[in-house]
Amino acid sequence: MRLLRFAWVLVMGLPGALALLLVLVAATWRGHLFGLAALTFVATPLLPRRWAVVTFVATVLGVGVLAFSVPTSRSGPEGAFAVTPAPNHTLSLTTLLPEIDQLTLGSHLVAFADPYLTLASAGRVRRLFLDVYRPMLEDPQFAALPTQLGEAYAAASTGQRFVYVPPHAPGERLPCVIFLHGSGGNFAGYLWVWKALADELRFVVVAPGFGFGNWHQPGGVEAVEASRQYAISSLPVDSARVVLAGLSNGGRGVMRTIERNGRAYRAVVLISAVVDVDPTPEVWRDRSVLLMHGLKDDRITERWFRLAESSLREAGARLTVRTDPEEDHFFIFSRRDEFAAWVLPFLRSEAGFDAEHGNREPDR
Repeated sequence: MRLLRFAWVLVMGLPGALALLLVLVAATWRGHLFGLAALTFVATPLLPRRWAVVTFVATVLGVGVLAFSVPTSRSGPEGAFAVTPAPNHTLSLTTLLPEIDQLTLGSHLVAFADPYLTLASAGRVRRLFLDVYRPMLEDPQFAALPTQLGEAYAAASTGQRFVYVPPHAPGERLPCVIFLHGSGGNFAGYLWVWKALADELRFVVVAPGFGFGNWHQPGGVEAVEASRQYAISSLPVDSARVVLAGLSNGGRGVMRTIERNGRAYRAVVLISAVVDVDPTPEVWRDRSVLLMHGLKDDRITERWFRLAESSLREAGARLTVRTDPEEDHFFIFSRRDEFAAWVLPFLRSEAGFDAEHGNREPDR
């Protein structure tokens, strides 16, 4: 029996430590309960039988409460919702633990695995996430969004996507932004940032997921196209006013999609983006592109940003360049007012988002 307990400690020591950390740092009651349930599960085999029964029952009750409180969203004519071909109420560790708590826990660990993050910079990223997620979770529609981070952990795509449709008149066709996330997965917080812009200009946001965010891999372009087809067939979207946007690694999906099917998109928005494809002049000439970057980005340095700018300019793109000399890779969260001030005028002037009707054909 002692040998079995020793083996249990060896196997479950790390999960137990993570559970304890989660109890200490969780941002929601569900996160604290998840951590406590995990701790009681780890402790149960190590306790005398009488106490083991108590901790086992506590674990089952905790998991039961979490299971009944897992968010689910239903698609509707307006508001924020999630779309997935598979059942979105499947119970797993990733669905039981709220997304904000997964990100908070990860921010305490990522500095040990990510060469670009120190403990101090990881703390800053954590504060940025909390600044976005706390008000987001006060919105009933966004609080009901199920997390899609399971796709990221599995590095596989199931066709999941987040959608936001602003209030609109019956029969009205709205412009649309299709947004491609970066490495780490399709965070619900991205949709919250875009919602503020969508409410002001009244456009639809479709944010497809693609595993961890490796849009350059097989199926990436097809996932983007599937989301565009969904938008124009199932949502009140004007097919002539669809803009493709990408953050970080999402830029790889943007570049490849435009190279293959550029006529389908009115304009392009690249945010701290990876540009790893040489733009073809026949595709990019006269195409409106908004290029945004924080010049203190240590993931995609200013040198790589300038090379991307030059290659797009040489291909004939109509570039609008916006930079912040003091910001890094996460300015979409840290400078949301600035982000809006850059994006909204571009969508108005280059993509016709303030027009009542969008009948003209998209740019080539």
